[in-house]
Amino acid sequence: MNCLGILPRLMAVMGLGILAASAAKADITLNYTGNTTAGAIVTHKYEAFLAPGTEVRTNDFFTVYDIAGLLAGHAQPSNWTYSTQLTGFTDPSVNPADDASTSNVTWRYTGGTTLLGGVTGLDMGQFTLDSNVTTTFLDNYTSSVHQTSNGAPQNNIGFTQVPRTAPRVDGTPEPGTWALLIGSSLTGIAIIRRRRRA
Repeated sequence: MNCLGILPRLMAVMGLGILAASAAKADITLNYTGNTTAGAIVTHKYEAFLAPGTEVRTNDFFTVYDIAGLLAGHAQPSNWTYSTQLTGFTDPSVNPADDASTSNVTWRYTGGTTLLGGVTGLDMGQFTLDSNVTTTFLDNYTSSVHQTSNGAPQNNIGFTQVPRTAPRVDGTPEPGTWALLIGSSLTGIAIIRRRRRA
């Protein structure tokens, strides 16, 4: 069996998998747009975008996890409510990193009119939270919305900047990281085998 003949095909399949994973549709994209400081209060700002082909119905939500130094101040567009909790709110179909000793923030839609992502998506506006921490690092957020075509629930997990004093240290790499590690290893093996043959 010729391993060198198999490796390029295997690497091509893995590359397609990585591209598909990176192009996976996010239901709500939560973009961190910066912060402003007033004394010891740091207001962190997010812009929420609803993906095309999805909709936000009453009680749909998104949650930002493990916010260090969370304070009481917050703002959101009308028809959204703000709540804090130590774990969740999370749909069971997603599994974010969630430290039960650090507060999460959930924004839940309470309006009676469905928000439609339509063909191009929808800018749902700015959402802010106050913290006494200025620095930010990537951490999880999740969302729970619905597909417009068939009304099925659609949940996702993503990353955004979150007020933290240090980056999260988890022992389990994300699936995309595993794919990159395996792909890099296979490339290294192929190079070593070619050098030995030459």
